[in-house]
Amino acid sequence: MNYEIKNLKTLNTHDGLAFTLTLYKNGKRIGTAENAGRGGCNLYRIKNSELQEFARFAATKVGSETIEPEDAFLEILMNEFFKQEQLKAQSKKNTLFRVKGEKAGGFRTVNIPFEARALDFLKSKYGSELELVLDRNAKPVAI
Repeated sequence: MNYEIKNLKTLNTHDGLAFTLTLYKNGKRIGTAENAGRGGCNLYRIKNSELQEFARFAATKVGSETIEPEDAFLEILMNEFFKQEQLKAQSKKNTLFRVKGEKAGGFRTVNIPFEARALDFLKSKYGSELELVLDRNAKPVAI
């Protein structure tokens, strides 16, 4: 099972982060979630059967002893979304890449947007040590 979020809109408030988002399971929209940013739990607009399945899946990811595991798991999904958006922004003007043995999630940069010559340069400089290169949309490129 693969859950992801789209259409995330946020607002920092005095008491926390307000947000609205759309939740997808295996590429299919299953509903929405929101939080008013006043310190309360999230509000889900999802069919009950889908919400129960989401809660069970969330408990396997964050631990069944966690209070409101669906909220905790949604926070993980939101953090992944924020990270991907940050990578997309960086990828507009730079080519991001990683060399084997470096920490997952960390990237080096070449100060030109991704294009064939950037990939050729990285291949010539790092050869078989080149592990990952991201395109302008922060998607992995075949090396």
